[in-house]
Amino acid sequence: MRYTDAIRNIGGRTVPPEGDWELDIPNTFATFTAPHLVLARVKGRIPGITGSFTVAADPSNSRLEVELDARTLTSDDEKRDQHLISEDFIHVEKFPTISFSSTSIQPVDDLWKLTGDLTIRGITNSVTLDVRFLGLTYDWGRLKSLFHAETVIDRHQWGMKWNRPLEWGGVAVGREVRLEIHAQAKLIEEE
Repeated sequence: MRYTDAIRNIGGRTVPPEGDWELDIPNTFATFTAPHLVLARVKGRIPGITGSFTVAADPSNSRLEVELDARTLTSDDEKRDQHLISEDFIHVEKFPTISFSSTSIQPVDDLWKLTGDLTIRGITNSVTLDVRFLGLTYDWGRLKSLFHAETVIDRHQWGMKWNRPLEWGGVAVGREVRLEIHAQAKLIEEE
């Protein structure tokens, strides 16, 4: 598919071409940021992410499935990482994956609202991500689409309630966690 043939404009928005896409694993990752010690922030990433999506003729009929390998979580601090994957938080021994399955996608201003079921620790809640389609490119002869998605969740909704009061006031870990996905996807073309 030629690049100029791939570009679509629907309702004033550039959208990827119709078809089935798979996440480009080496170039896709998830990050998280959480309040720590009241004023600070802890940032980490989960590089183990797989998934696919189908872009429909009408983009609001598109579907997405993503799975993250929670065992790949890293915040660049081994002691903290061990705590984050323990029963106090993600509990990877029992729940090694985090999954997201879309239920709807709607255009809003210059982004897309992607709603779906997020499952962490075996608990599923609906979340809405703000998704920006960043454009198309070619890499090693393959057409790729680039996206950025983000949302904020309340970790308590997934049973991650561990905390510790601080002697100067406040708690060790805030409830709100910002999740972001930086994605590149390859169009699955019939050979």
